[in-house]
Amino acid sequence: MPRRLVLDGSWAALWKAGEHVSTVLVVLAVHARHADDAQWSGWLPLSVRKVAALARCSTTTVTKALRALEGLSLVERRMVPHRRHPGVRVAHYRLAAALFPRGAEPWTKVPADLVYSRSWPSDFTGTRFRDARLAHLDGAAARHTWLALMAIGPIHDGTAYVEECVSTRLDACVQEALDEFEAEHFPNGVPPVVSAETQERFMAEWDALEWVDFAMLNARDGARAAIEARALAAVPSMKALARLTGLRPSAFVARPSLYHLVNRCSPGDTGGFTR
Repeated sequence: MPRRLVLDGSWAALWKAGEHVSTVLVVLAVHARHADDAQWSGWLPLSVRKVAALARCSTTTVTKALRALEGLSLVERRMVPHRRHPGVRVAHYRLAAALFPRGAEPWTKVPADLVYSRSWPSDFTGTRFRDARLAHLDGAAARHTWLALMAIGPIHDGTAYVEECVSTRLDACVQEALDEFEAEHFPNGVPPVVSAETQERFMAEWDALEWVDFAMLNARDGARAAIEARALAAVPSMKALARLTGLRPSAFVARPSLYHLVNRCSPGDTGGFTR
């Protein structure tokens, strides 16, 4: 995903065309490949049902999104004869070259497992953001905003960055466990040759360490928070983020819960009715 799409207003135009347009576009783009000298990507089979399943929306929503993308000249569709069934025609699509990076311009990788894991369309909400100003977004707005932040942020491969942080933390955990094992079992120093039985004992103790899993979760969560923080640092204000995404500035304003509205107390208060 090129950074240019966010900075030139194209990403905001997608949101104004429909809430699920950017979600559908990402599903389509994951499968497309672009040649540098072409104006369009190659033709690919289009299954509206498959796109709807991956985007977790209805086929009607996908059809509306495709029409909106065609109106923006970002997608073209055509019907072609089926290769093995005469008389049957199937839909194909291709994406405009504007959706792909040009030359050495900055771009961000959107991993395919983000789409195929289905956790992104169904579970991604604003509560995944660390910044409180983004925690009120619904699923579609949160996904749209997250992709915009990833595009303008300095980390262009979020998956690789997270895995690198986790790998670094894992190495540190191994070293910590090894130091503790050596201090307990070899108080006079580690012998030049360690028996296979001793190695198996260390691995058994390592498998029993619950804090390792906890450390891995913290490392992964911390890496994602770092990606978000560094991306937000590139945005001067929430008003600027609203302009880049196409959302209204009020979308980034905290809304009191129904409990606080009924009790007429501020979100910071802990109880009691006010008269």
